[in-house]
Amino acid sequence: MNVLAATHQLPPAAILPVLVGMFVLTTFIFAAVSGWRQLAQNYPAGGAVPSPLKYFVWGQVGRIYYRKCLNVGGDERGLYLVPFFVFRPFHPPLFIPWSEIQARTQERFLFMRVDTLDLGRGFSKIRIQSSALEPFQANLPSV
Repeated sequence: MNVLAATHQLPPAAILPVLVGMFVLTTFIFAAVSGWRQLAQNYPAGGAVPSPLKYFVWGQVGRIYYRKCLNVGGDERGLYLVPFFVFRPFHPPLFIPWSEIQARTQERFLFMRVDTLDLGRGFSKIRIQSSALEPFQANLPSV
């Protein structure tokens, strides 16, 4: 008897639910590992979304890279971060007051400049493509 013929294959109708389940589990793990969940508890976004937003921005929260899937905005009160809608499960929008950003550094990463924002108090550091933060230079700590 052929061993391969005896193995059971996943029915095609079950593949989509399995993939969706894996995606949801992955976004849950990313939110926990990155520190996004902790940030969302302390800096929930409420009210109107600042405009304009810069879409498809590279970023990193903690150890998790959000490659070209962050939307970044802000106003005179603070910085608004939200992932692209398909990555939003377990990643609610963040609104971080400018006064909460304790320090900022700039560096080159691959082929771009990135700003590292330190919120202190044990929160994960946030790295964002510098070009997305250019409109907010007056509100950010100096480099």
